[in-house]
Amino acid sequence: MALERYLRFGDQRSRGPRGARSLLWPVHVWKTFQPRRRPQPNLFQEAILGLARAGLRNVEEMAALLGLDRDLVAFVIRAQLIPKGWLDSSLAVTARGEELLDGAEDIRSDVILVYAYQDAISGDWLPRFTESLSEIEAEDGKAQGYPVFRLGRDSGYTDSPFLLRGRREASADLAGLLRAWSRSSRDRRGSFGSSEEDARGASATAEHAFSFAAGESEPMWIWTWALPDPSRVHRLLIADPFDRQSTVDWLRKPLLDEVLPENPGLEKYLRTIPGFAPAGASADQTRQGVREEVDWRIFEEYGWARREPLLAEHLGAVLRGLAMAGREANPPREDLENLLIQSQKLAESLMQWMLGAYPPQARRLPDGRIKREWTREEAEAALSKLGLGRLSKSEIDRLATQKLPAVRAAVRNGEASLKAQIFAGLIAAADHDEHPFFKRASGSLELDRLFDLADLRNKAAHASALRISKQDALNHGEFVLAWVARFKEDIEHG
Repeated sequence: MALERYLRFGDQRSRGPRGARSLLWPVHVWKTFQPRRRPQPNLFQEAILGLARAGLRNVEEMAALLGLDRDLVAFVIRAQLIPKGWLDSSLAVTARGEELLDGAEDIRSDVILVYAYQDAISGDWLPRFTESLSEIEAEDGKAQGYPVFRLGRDSGYTDSPFLLRGRREASADLAGLLRAWSRSSRDRRGSFGSSEEDARGASATAEHAFSFAAGESEPMWIWTWALPDPSRVHRLLIADPFDRQSTVDWLRKPLLDEVLPENPGLEKYLRTIPGFAPAGASADQTRQGVREEVDWRIFEEYGWARREPLLAEHLGAVLRGLAMAGREANPPREDLENLLIQSQKLAESLMQWMLGAYPPQARRLPDGRIKREWTREEAEAALSKLGLGRLSKSEIDRLATQKLPAVRAAVRNGEASLKAQIFAGLIAAADHDEHPFFKRASGSLELDRLFDLADLRNKAAHASALRISKQDALNHGEFVLAWVARFKEDIEHG
């Protein structure tokens, strides 16, 4: 009998996320020749490269033409374009940079040996490829027929994941492999292009760039986790076994649709996952009813939010959380904590949109080359200089606790904590007469209530014994929905 081989990517000593159960997923592992992935410039990098190729060498002029902050343009050049070899020290485009702009590189001439993974349950190719195998060795002997792994020599902790059995034979399906490679490329870029573009890109390289290095695959099992779904939309979630994303739908769907209905032993194994409901019409109907109710509310009341996908995603999660918590007299703590998390994420996604539509100017902050941090008094002074008379003393006090690097990050790309985002939004409001903070929001901005939410969510995340009242969670969720809705006209016409 051939020796069974197991793969585990990421930290092989980790015991997994809280409430998770480990699984060994069957895959057919193929050796393939594939095109080497080459870095592609993002929009900022490409725009700067284009100006440099046109003969522009002055950073201030580039920033003015692009409508970007001078420090941001200088940072992209210094930290990205020159180290990547796309610009030289005189800001002239290199030959490599010219190739990127012209799309002249031919991936057919540069192929590498890569491992591809075919799901032995669904038969589909997984949109993940690796240049090496990350194997993990099982202990001698088994527990109830499943392999045992020692995850820490010092602690002696062991785990015996539920081993799933394959049901599909391996198939050297080149077209399916190309589709998986295309999706993997989109995942790496963090965007999802059109399927037509994917098909054109795949077919253009298929004849010369892709091939199977061996005529047969090798059966293996890859380690993953079944996780609780905080939103309670799905019975469970499945972690990305390659440790590139948090969860993936391309394993969750075959597990729920194909494996669970025929495997009562697996269902029993998964029952300890918080929120995992046994198969049954009542549980399914409750979740389906919540989904339908939320979908209808989004269509009827929040259609404007669909212009911003991230905003719509978190808005739907808050609506689902409110619906699920409202149906129970004593909702589980996980449900209430998730409602707080999704409420804060909804406010953060609104601020990300606002910072993109009304960008703040970094000139209103101390020069980062001179000052790396500020005192509370200096932060208060910076707020006072904005000339925004609608902030209460409490709001100023709480905003002044923000670290200067966090505010800089929010000004630069919007990716920061909620309080830092709001600080950056106030900076932007001082430079935009039509800023939504003061065009749409009548009376107080009620920032203190947003800060109360952020503080409570932070305490809940760090103190598992903290009691979260149902009414507090519901109040925060309803408030954030109403607060975000203040700005719907700006989003509709943005």
